[in-house]
Amino acid sequence: MIELWQNIIDVLNANAGVVSFFALLAAVIVPWVIYRKNKKAKLQEMQDEYEARKEYQGVAMPSSEKEASIRRRALEKGLKRGK
Repeated sequence: MIELWQNIIDVLNANAGVVSFFALLAAVIVPWVIYRKNKKAKLQEMQDEYEARKEYQGVAMPSSEKEASIRRRALEKGLKRGK
């Protein structure tokens, strides 16, 4: 068992440059992917609210009730999509 761990450590030491390169790639790529995913989700939320506001454009009702209806409709669209 100790020999197995020693062999693993030797392989990692021999390939330290490659291991470091992949660690660097992961440190750069993972945050970028998360940023893009969050940006896409935010744009979709904005699109849902825009469409909901378009649906209620010209409807006569108190502004607080209208805002609540717009918010509810935008949330329904997001939930239908599976957020």
